[in-house]
Amino acid sequence: MSNVENCDQYSTSSSNGACNNAGETTPLLLSHGSISNKAKSAPTEKKDEDGTEESERRIQLFKRRWAMLALCCSFAYINGIQNLQYAALPTSALDYYQVSAQVFDVLTLLYYLAFAVFAIPCVWFVQRTGLRPTVLCCSLLCFTGSVLAIAAAADQKLFALAGIAQAVNGVAQVFIMSLATKLAATWFGPSEVSTATSILVFFYQAGSGLALVIPPILIPESKVMGLVRERMLIFFGIIGSVTFVTVILVLIFFENNPPLPPSGSQFESSSREPISYRECLKSMLKNRHFSVLVISFGLNYGAFNALETLITPQISRNFSELTDKTIGQIAATMVLVGTPGPLVFGIWLDKRKSYLETSLFAYLICTVGCALYTAAVESNWTWSLWVTLGGLGFFLSAYMSVGMEIAAELTYPAPESTASGLIYSSGAIFALIEIAVMRYIMDRSSTLNSNAFVTIMTLLGFILTLSIRGEMKRMKSNQNFPTDDPNTEDN
Repeated sequence: MSNVENCDQYSTSSSNGACNNAGETTPLLLSHGSISNKAKSAPTEKKDEDGTEESERRIQLFKRRWAMLALCCSFAYINGIQNLQYAALPTSALDYYQVSAQVFDVLTLLYYLAFAVFAIPCVWFVQRTGLRPTVLCCSLLCFTGSVLAIAAAADQKLFALAGIAQAVNGVAQVFIMSLATKLAATWFGPSEVSTATSILVFFYQAGSGLALVIPPILIPESKVMGLVRERMLIFFGIIGSVTFVTVILVLIFFENNPPLPPSGSQFESSSREPISYRECLKSMLKNRHFSVLVISFGLNYGAFNALETLITPQISRNFSELTDKTIGQIAATMVLVGTPGPLVFGIWLDKRKSYLETSLFAYLICTVGCALYTAAVESNWTWSLWVTLGGLGFFLSAYMSVGMEIAAELTYPAPESTASGLIYSSGAIFALIEIAVMRYIMDRSSTLNSNAFVTIMTLLGFILTLSIRGEMKRMKSNQNFPTDDPNTEDN
């Protein structure tokens, strides 16, 4: 074999158009004549009928992309549980630790604080090292957070470890959200990339929903602290055991990248000369439309997490006749009904490619939903909580995957992980602010004013979203390839 080429993370062979790896099938060849000189330097050249040079572009899908996605989804699910694992603990857990409900709020805040502080260095790590080291690091962080949570549950005097655990889990979330679009772009074709991103977000949201349901069921309202301790150890122990298995699977099976790029946009992106992380950030922040998205996404994500964190105390205050178990189920409705949202919208984006229109629609419904929830909490109708929280959760969750895709489109050919990391860093900062302000208003004024505040935040985000008119660059790059989706697959 001769003339083996390397295009950044992808390795291709130009001998007879076949991949050098044993057992690989012939990849799809895509021809296109008007590309940059840098892109032309990677593949082999051939002459068309007029004698002009034409670039053969080799892209291919691999069946094992679904296994890579499944591994990432497993620890995204775990990290989703870790996000809210203290938010839904019953009052007996407060008695066991001898702390107030506000202390559990602080644990959730630590999660977002760690995200905000470590976002930039973590995204640098993702861009510098690639998928496999990042995925392994993320899974190890999730496992470390689980072990610390178990230690804190084993001895109430070690409660400080719970705070460290949440900080570690917050750092893990930076990697997860940065990986979503990068994994999808690295392994999946143009007609699958939004769906792949949304599947990972789906599992993260499902984990958060489970965290609101299981603790009130598993951990009893009891004055017997030995029983409370035992049940908390079971809860945190299960999380730790599953996380340990995930670490082993990632270590053995996860691959950094496929032998060939899955799309034309990835081929062109990998053919470009890399730029420094600092220059990449500067370029992104100079993009006016992306800068607006960073703020609007942050407002929406902050509202979602503020409501997620404070639903339980709000309902407890206004519906005192409800048990902790019922309140936990109502709170979980927002997350569990919301879990299909990213998946539905991801499939829609892959089919229609209507990124900006879809984001406006989702944001508008989120704003209306916040207003309806504000009214529902002040009513005497329990059913209104189930309905409004379900609808609100669906669209708030859906907007997460939509926002990630728009970020990747606006900033192409910059790394998708960097764009995702920046918008989620903004989301973590706004989550900290909105949780603190909502809690302050609840304690000093009323639940009504607290929810009015978060409704105003989503309305402001919707107004900002109206001004986003940037070019969908990644989609345009893929459109240059008439048959960009390969029909051949290999293992």
